Amino acid sequence: MANRPFSQPVSLRLHHAGSFQARSACEAHEYLDLHWPAARTAHYRQAKALCESAIEGLVDAEVARRAVIDAARRAGLLATKRQVDGHDTNTSYVAVANGWQWPSQTAEDDDVSDSDLVGYWRAADIVEDPALSPSRKKALLSYWASDVHAVSGAPSLRCARGVTVTIDSLFEAMARLDNEIDQAAMLSGPSIKGRSW
Repeated sequence: MANRPFSQPVSLRLHHAGSFQARSACEAHEYLDLHWPAARTAHYRQAKALCESAIEGLVDAEVARRAVIDAARRAGLLATKRQVDGHDTNTSYVAVANGWQWPSQTAEDDDVSDSDLVGYWRAADIVEDPALSPSRKKALLSYWASDVHAVSGAPSLRCARGVTVTIDSLFEAMARLDNEIDQAAMLSGPSIKGRSW
């Protein structure tokens, strides 16, 4: 087990008193385990699991760092420089001298890997995750359903990161997602009221 330092520290909000500087997978895991003030969503669980994997040397520390940044950004917990809630702080937890830069943004659905499925135990968990866009949900479900995750000798099962689900549950989740997208499109479509004929 090792500390696994990050290439750059991640500054995270710590209540209203200051911010917490995570300089490694170990420190990020401490924040996630002891100080995380927001809901413990699938992205939170994924970040925590990847920090644990990085500490054990199973994944690169930068994979864990990106997951922590993503989870914190979605929860509104990223702190910039030495400020929290717009006010300067001098708490001992703050130690980022040069501030923090956003990671380069790529298209959300370009890359999907097994690490993106950490924290999801059922196909329905992906559909029900409010932090994911519909296109991201579809990308994750399709990736999990792909033949690369087929269980040898059991073609109706798919296994990713030790979690096994049926291919039927993945198809049902995709159908449910399509139905939700269709309903949302109908509700947001042009209104008949006020239309001039």
